[in-house]
Amino acid sequence: MPFDPLQTQGTLPGYDLKEFDDTGLLVTDCSFTPRVNIKEKEGHINGATGNNGSYAQIVQVQTYKKALDIELKGEIVPDSNGLAAGLAAVYPGQAVTCAQFAASGVTIHGFSRDAAKLLMVKEVKRETSSEKVPVVTVPMSYYPEIAV
Repeated sequence: MPFDPLQTQGTLPGYDLKEFDDTGLLVTDCSFTPRVNIKEKEGHINGATGNNGSYAQIVQVQTYKKALDIELKGEIVPDSNGLAAGLAAVYPGQAVTCAQFAASGVTIHGFSRDAAKLLMVKEVKRETSSEKVPVVTVPMSYYPEIAV
């Protein structure tokens, strides 16, 4: 080949995707979605502006952080036997580690990774095509209150 097929210049910032850090998967997309329950409590406010009576208004908001949902999508990088390995070969219910949400002290949407807490794979989806490299979507949830 007359040229190098992979050329990179510059350094990605620390918060950017770590495409090459997970085994068996070349990550193309990564998303983080906090799962929260928000409760709005209503109360009566007497003498509110423009109203001489009382009526129900939101007087308190309660937010409960439940979990952090993470979804990785990427191309499968086969092992020496041509089989999926690493994150590309996970199964639902498996506890995993993920380079994009490693125990490094980085906080994402109010969640910091504790390696002693559960990061679990959910429903995995693999897509194959005759024209493209096989891809896998790995959804997982981080439960900050559940020990591994």
